[in-house]
Amino acid sequence: MKFLPLLLLSSLIQIPVVALNQKPSIGIVQQTDVAKKAQVDKLNAEGEKLFNKGEYSAALAKFKQGLVLIKRISYKQAESILIDSIGELDRAQGKYLEAINSRY
Repeated sequence: MKFLPLLLLSSLIQIPVVALNQKPSIGIVQQTDVAKKAQVDKLNAEGEKLFNKGEYSAALAKFKQGLVLIKRISYKQAESILIDSIGELDRAQGKYLEAINSRY
């Protein structure tokens, strides 16, 4: 334990300072967000594989599942990727208007 000097009422008092050199630990909420982000990344990767195989309905389901999870956490990068993936999926199916609308 380290002590930090503190001047109080003209006297020097030693006050213990705990964990000055330690990094803050990840809280339960942050751990949950990290797990959800990993799940979103996994859903996106699965959706991309399905998209590449031409299984558009299954790919769309994965992308939409990812978007549902994103609404619970802040993960803007993945959100933009998933929205773009849905647009690409619409474009590949010849749904050009939907492809534009999904991105904007």
